[in-house]
Amino acid sequence: MAARASGTPIHSPNRKKTRGSTSGSKLQDKPAPLHSIDTPLTGWEKAVIAGVLLLSAVLFFQIAFSQVDNFLKAVGIIADLVFSGMILRQLLHAEGYYGAVMVRSKQGLELMDRLGGRHARLARETADFGVTLSFGIPAAWFLYCRKGGRENYSRLAVHAALVGIFFYWLQLQPAASSFLNQFTLVLGLFLGLFGLGYSSLIASAAGILTSKTAVSTVAPVVPGITLPLWEGLIAIAIAAIVHEVAHGVLARAEGLKVLSSGAILFGFLPIGAFVEPDEQAFSREPILKKRRILVAGSASNFIFFLIFLTLAYGASQAIPFLSQGVAVTGVEANSTAHGLLQNGDVITAVNGIPVRSAADFNSAAGFSDGEVSLSLASGRNASMALFTLSISSVVPQGPSDGALKPGDVIEFIDGKAATSASALKAGLQSKGPGGRVQFGVLDARCASTGEGAFARCGRNETVTLDSSSRMGVNLDQSLSFQYANKAVGGLDFPLEALVFILGVFAITAFLNFALAIINVLPMFVTDGQRMLLEELNEVIPRPRYGDAGRKIALAMAILTLALLLVNLGRWFKFI
Repeated sequence: MAARASGTPIHSPNRKKTRGSTSGSKLQDKPAPLHSIDTPLTGWEKAVIAGVLLLSAVLFFQIAFSQVDNFLKAVGIIADLVFSGMILRQLLHAEGYYGAVMVRSKQGLELMDRLGGRHARLARETADFGVTLSFGIPAAWFLYCRKGGRENYSRLAVHAALVGIFFYWLQLQPAASSFLNQFTLVLGLFLGLFGLGYSSLIASAAGILTSKTAVSTVAPVVPGITLPLWEGLIAIAIAAIVHEVAHGVLARAEGLKVLSSGAILFGFLPIGAFVEPDEQAFSREPILKKRRILVAGSASNFIFFLIFLTLAYGASQAIPFLSQGVAVTGVEANSTAHGLLQNGDVITAVNGIPVRSAADFNSAAGFSDGEVSLSLASGRNASMALFTLSISSVVPQGPSDGALKPGDVIEFIDGKAATSASALKAGLQSKGPGGRVQFGVLDARCASTGEGAFARCGRNETVTLDSSSRMGVNLDQSLSFQYANKAVGGLDFPLEALVFILGVFAITAFLNFALAIINVLPMFVTDGQRMLLEELNEVIPRPRYGDAGRKIALAMAILTLALLLVNLGRWFKFI
């Protein structure tokens, strides 16, 4: 971390006059003219570009909505996007690599100028808070407060309070893993978003390398596969624009020239945005300005995470006014719901608790490990487990090899109904190493279940657990049925529109938070990698120590990339 900026107040700009600096809020520099994007396209080129975009999109949707394995989907989609991206790069005369195309434009530069000029102090304040949020209180103290000053300490105290409140709230969320629940507050205070992201990568990679059944916490962001299609596309565009515009605003607030801005396409998909500052001028700027410009993206993503999280909460509160229950939209074959529920059933209560919306259902059901009682609008009641447990893969030469096989649905465990993965794990642990467990399973070929199905096509298999009380399989736990909000009469379209908007808000909040974390990690192309390099060059000057700073930053990037690849390897089933 940098030592030279340690005495600079957190909120005030560095007053040293440098090339490209500003006086007050006036911006003296104007963006350099662009030539490549201003070259007009011929009618023939426009037609070919439109055709390539259309064909690529059609092929993308065909693959995304097909029934093939997710791995094959990902391979097909990537091949489609790489090929179409390479064609677009040639037609647009744009810079690009392996299907990614950078489309430069002057659009947005005026907005960055205006925001950076009128709100320069607010922009700097936000970036300075971003340092504390991203790297923790000790890092902020080291960078800003080592030389003391009441104003410095008061600013840091406010930052610390805000960061502490957020990470305390984060550890209370039910979606957080047990590891993060225990250490989120400590990690947040001492290492910020960097600590949260890095610890998650390490914990997940360690689990994958030591267990063949561990599940990766990392997955590629692909609309149509890992995200809903249209909501995902909109959310990606918003998060990318927010991130890059923030870099541009901070650059202009600090008096640095921005040469261009634009969008990054992967084939026909918009996957990001960028701003292009004057790199030569940037290299001459003091470390304080560099730090603010680089951290601005993650800081703005975090702020928009809070904004969209609030919007999502507001939209979710409006849904019950347009819905009158939860309608069953699909029942899985070989599931615990088959024979008990059917399409069109409307759930009005769970365990006696009234429900008017899907959110009410989620809250009332609590995704219980046991059975729940469902009250239906037709007057019927149904008691059932919410989850269906199916085997996705069997560890070769493991305890279940030869007894269980992929596609089997676990119905019974020692004669008792299987209700959830957590209940199954608890039951196995109670058996201890070497324990014998009898599983009642339905073969994948059973077309349907219901009363008497197990007698028709089920079978019993006995498995001897290994030394860690594991059965040696990877399980898929899925809800036994799909459901959606049931609209009040005549309000189907408003309800569907509100649900779509809620999806956009929720996914945008998630992606902004994920992007805020990812970009502070040192991974070659991230802002975190550039920040690490700049800070190391500041405290390990090159004339005296050579390339020591660059080598340390490179080593960190390689380590981070290795952790990421381990996680992705499990998702793609390579590991």
